[in-house]
Amino acid sequence: MKLDSFRFCRLTHSRLPVILAVTAVILCLPALWVGWQWDDYAHQLALRQFPETRQLTPSPLFMFTFADGDIARNHRLMEAGWLPWWSLENLRLAFFRPLTVLTHWLDHLLWPDSPFLMHIHSLIWFGLLIYVSAMLYRRLMGTTWIAGMAALLFALDDGHGVPAGWIANRNALIASVFVVLMLISHDNWRKKAWKPGVLIGPVLFLCGLLSGEMALAGAGYLLSYAVFLDPDTGIKRFASLVPYVVAGGIWLILYRKLGFGALGSSWYVDPVRDPVAFFQAFFERAPILLMGQWGFISSDLYMMLSIPAIRVFWGICVLFLIVLCRGILPVVKSSPLARFWALGMALSLPLVCTTFPFDRLMILSGLGAMGILAIFFKDAFVCNRLLRSMIPFEASNRMPEMTLRQSFPGKLAIALAVIHLILSPLSLPFRAWSPALLGKMVHNVAGIFPANMPLNQQELVIVNGPCTPIGGFFLSAIRRLNGDSVPNRVRVLSSTIYSVKVTRTDLYTLILSPKGGFLNHVGAASFETDQKPAFMHMDYMFQQMDRTFRDDRYPFVAGQKIELDGLSIEVTAVTSDGRPAEAVFRFSVPLEDASLRWLQWHNDTLIPFLPPPVNETRYLPAPALSYW
Repeated sequence: MKLDSFRFCRLTHSRLPVILAVTAVILCLPALWVGWQWDDYAHQLALRQFPETRQLTPSPLFMFTFADGDIARNHRLMEAGWLPWWSLENLRLAFFRPLTVLTHWLDHLLWPDSPFLMHIHSLIWFGLLIYVSAMLYRRLMGTTWIAGMAALLFALDDGHGVPAGWIANRNALIASVFVVLMLISHDNWRKKAWKPGVLIGPVLFLCGLLSGEMALAGAGYLLSYAVFLDPDTGIKRFASLVPYVVAGGIWLILYRKLGFGALGSSWYVDPVRDPVAFFQAFFERAPILLMGQWGFISSDLYMMLSIPAIRVFWGICVLFLIVLCRGILPVVKSSPLARFWALGMALSLPLVCTTFPFDRLMILSGLGAMGILAIFFKDAFVCNRLLRSMIPFEASNRMPEMTLRQSFPGKLAIALAVIHLILSPLSLPFRAWSPALLGKMVHNVAGIFPANMPLNQQELVIVNGPCTPIGGFFLSAIRRLNGDSVPNRVRVLSSTIYSVKVTRTDLYTLILSPKGGFLNHVGAASFETDQKPAFMHMDYMFQQMDRTFRDDRYPFVAGQKIELDGLSIEVTAVTSDGRPAEAVFRFSVPLEDASLRWLQWHNDTLIPFLPPPVNETRYLPAPALSYW
């Protein structure tokens, strides 16, 4: 009885892809109760095109554009409170994903008020991704239990939870589906001379790029295929990539000509515009992302760590990768197929390192990782006595007398099996539901006023808070989607998880001095005295989110002014790294004017704020945030 005829391989025929797709979707069913979260609200406003919010997204086609780099338009968004006052004037956060937009537009046509059905739509894409990935493993690895194991590992990867459970992240699923279909088509063309593949493959690649930038990772797998798996020799194997270069070039020309991309945000690093910053980011983020993919600590933890903690975490990740490579590299060296998966995974990493580490970014990197892991399991488990009983007696006698637990690869295989076959599927349902974690505060803020309270003639002034979008954008967005009245505009004066000093100098003016300065970040943890641990805290996520709108590479200078309608802001002092340390806010009307409604952050919601008397100072305590 041959090893490849083991009972498990029977399922690697037609039934296994369906079984795995259904299993993965069932594990992610908690996503159905996540509702709309964060970016979903911006997308809903873009689809519904309310007159008063059309300036945010003038067309549903641009629902993934949050700032287009136009100075005049960005200024209008700051006037309305959609962008904070410290935003870079030419900030660009614009992504070209028209095919994904079509799926959201379909949701809007069929079930506009049902996030439950929208989540079902996303889970269908997730199930399709698992199905086509299992087909790809079977095609490249044969009808073997190894292909089935790779498909199983990919289906149970808990890193897929957030894309499956967050409607706004559907683009990652769609782009990945097209990339996997492209690889299937390309393999059929190259190995079986399937002529339609010369056109269908590049078209699928272009469709992936038009669904999400994540599809660029497909280029890495194409190059890896040409190097290790293409049946042709010499230059012919690389000539097969020319149609994909053309498709990618068309996409890139459209992307740049239409003004898409990122500029001025700490969340995104453009490798073309700023290669030095990109290489620094890659060196820091790649080990953390690989730990999240292969190991037992999620890369999402990065957002909750101070800079000293990030350094410790990075060191742990590097040590883990050294241990991992000791066991994995011999397998990679011995198998062209493993080398294909390894190079494809490696070439996909630079793309995901352009933003902060999150496991949800690693779908296509995980495609290669799970292929390698399945091959590693095969090589490690072949020493196990259980498998010795499944091969011919003569071959069994020739095998070394060594059990799985006695070899280093065996010990590593057991550890990785526990992580990926036990812990990962157990955490997948929670990861699918996890986008709802941050929703509590957003809905608390949106519900602080009665639904029938007339706010359209008032300007909300939020003195402090943990994150600008919670009060500056989501309050108005959720109320508008609920059919409630929305304020004329929202001003968020400061956003910090630490305390704020508020001084009034005259009838019109406040001076704010947050502990550690505005745009505080994890490097400023030494300033805190507000009972937050300096090593790790979930609140640190909000500091990182606020820096979405301006990166440290664009510092402020003392005396810099921002003029808004009815409000003049002057930065009177800066920190050593160029962030505002103190700012003066001068309103065009007295602070007690009826047109202004003042709010401050208390615990995990907003409460009324009374401006202090002239020449007096008040200290607002640090927010005490609740996530459950």
